[in-house]
Amino acid sequence: MNLEQILNYRRSVRYYSDTKLIDTEKVAHCLRLAQLAPTSSNMQLYEMYHITDKDVLKKLASACLEQSSADTAQEMVVFVTRQDLHRKREKAMLRLEIENVKRTSPIEKQEKRIKKWGMYYEKLLPIIYSRFFWNFRNSPKNNGAGSWTFSSYDEAGFGGGYACGGA
Repeated sequence: MNLEQILNYRRSVRYYSDTKLIDTEKVAHCLRLAQLAPTSSNMQLYEMYHITDKDVLKKLASACLEQSSADTAQEMVVFVTRQDLHRKREKAMLRLEIENVKRTSPIEKQEKRIKKWGMYYEKLLPIIYSRFFWNFRNSPKNNGAGSWTFSSYDEAGFGGGYACGGA
């Protein structure tokens, strides 16, 4: 089946069986693969929460107005945008680009290329993210209770971080 066929003949599941178990590790693996998808300027301003804890799932189903798809789900994945991290990520990406320039560019071109990246990450992106996107100051934090956090950056702000905690 090709992509067009999948899109034309997809169906929406509104009720999940409790007899067909979900492979939690497969879901976690798919989420790790999803992190490889490119994002604008490699900012990756999102987090994915893989919810497996039954109590947390019940609370989420309630927040989803008891829709049968939420009420019968064995697991859920919640995607959260994190525009509040743009300054931290801009700084991390600028450091990474400067290192790349120093490592791969001829010495006579380094200054100009570093200046270009500085203009992009220190001037343009801060304007775009502070003026044209909502800045969520109070984004939810992972409490570790039955949820897995898939963040594209580690605590230092560099890509590739992956953390999970759960029930």
